[in-house]
Amino acid sequence: MAERLADQASGSTGHLADFAPHLEVVEQFGVRMRSFERNGRMRVCYDGELFHRVLTLPGAQPEERANAVLGLTRPDCIDPDLGPVPRGALDTERSQLLEQVKDGELSAMTRSRLHARRAGVWAALAYAHDRRGEPAVAAAQRALAELLAVHPDDLGDDRRPEYVDAVLRVSAIRWAGALPAAQPGPLTLSLAPGSPGQTCITLEDAHRPRAGALIRRCTYGIVRLASIQAILQGPALVLAVQPLEGWRELWVFHERAGSWTIDVLSPGLDNPEEGYVDFAGYAPGTRRLLIAREVKDRGRFRRSFEELRLDDLALVRQASSPELLRDFGRWQEVVWRRDTLALH
Repeated sequence: MAERLADQASGSTGHLADFAPHLEVVEQFGVRMRSFERNGRMRVCYDGELFHRVLTLPGAQPEERANAVLGLTRPDCIDPDLGPVPRGALDTERSQLLEQVKDGELSAMTRSRLHARRAGVWAALAYAHDRRGEPAVAAAQRALAELLAVHPDDLGDDRRPEYVDAVLRVSAIRWAGALPAAQPGPLTLSLAPGSPGQTCITLEDAHRPRAGALIRRCTYGIVRLASIQAILQGPALVLAVQPLEGWRELWVFHERAGSWTIDVLSPGLDNPEEGYVDFAGYAPGTRRLLIAREVKDRGRFRRSFEELRLDDLALVRQASSPELLRDFGRWQEVVWRRDTLALH
């Protein structure tokens, strides 16, 4: 009841005011709430004290314990202002809570919910390991394994957003721990430390070694060198950069009017929560980039497949499925189709 009340009270300020009397009443009975602002919206969360009590009861049923753990590990109830050290400790605690539940004694829906929650938590841990310069391969692989164990049809319409949320979080760290990709052709990228916390990316042309760097840019995000794709016909080069835990961008290095530039393709523009952009291929005849985007914005999920003009990255065509775009059918990368989660 406390969790449902918190969910109903979350939203705009006016909506929250409607529930203020209810929140005051339950507080008199010892039910406490936490509130914070996330992307311009007020989020109310139950503090979980009764969920903790369930986990200490020797007679609690597996389904009851699982529901208590799910209530205590919700990603939308994490304070966005939490620093990296306490956030890392919280994610470790969440993973330990989820490990307490044995999957074999649960209903199909609860089992899939637990796998989706574990996928999101291990994705957060993989990002934290990468940020600290620690090995992230094991955490990233665990996140993907948990996601693949989910049976979306078991969740129903009400719980399916939990699965899609996990897909976005795992997709954002898909390159975590992967070895740097080979860089065929004359265009090469190199990394160097910048200001404290920054990584600087330099693009050079092996055919013009004396010309120096073609272009250079620094970022506080994690640069995913394993994602490099050279487009020799462009010429151009694409690279994944992850500035936030659940947010992965695509940087496009390309030549325009005789000079090199870097354009950043973002999963979304307004009030982003989670999302990613995938490079899916290149159509040389029409000089179009093929990309896939998926984003969570104001609690809603949007997925699109797009053809962008390489010269200025203007949108040419967009569809909800790659089969609806002609260039996707012919020029999409086989490796992308094999590894992407955009086709879930």
